Amino acid sequence: MIREVLAPPAVLTSAARWARGRQAAVAGLLLVAGALVDPDQPLAFDVCFWHRLTGLPCLTCGMTRSVCHAIRGDWAGSVALHPAGILVLAGLVGWMLWSAVEAWRGESIRADIRALAAVSLLRAGFAASAVIWVVRLVTGIAV
Repeated sequence: MIREVLAPPAVLTSAARWARGRQAAVAGLLLVAGALVDPDQPLAFDVCFWHRLTGLPCLTCGMTRSVCHAIRGDWAGSVALHPAGILVLAGLVGWMLWSAVEAWRGESIRADIRALAAVSLLRAGFAASAVIWVVRLVTGIAV
């Protein structure tokens, strides 16, 4: 049986540890803010320029409200606003925890997977949002 040998974790520089700590803190603050605001109107004004210009939903219309509902455990409300909101929440929590552990340990945890996960999550999120957007445009479903 061939056994794959993994490289030892890379020690993070002081600057990299602080960067991971900042990433964890920002993600944590976003989660706390999402839990504290009104999930049906988390932002004081419409920030979507596409929607203001065309009246049509954009790729991510409803995403902020969807994440705010998911944080509260309102899965049906979250999916109704944007089906990818729960995935965004899971990614945000995962990134926060991963960054916090790396900052605490001072070691990179599978840097190859971290980079691959970031790119894969962004691609999957874009693809899901594009499909949802096309469905919304074709069916006329508004959020």
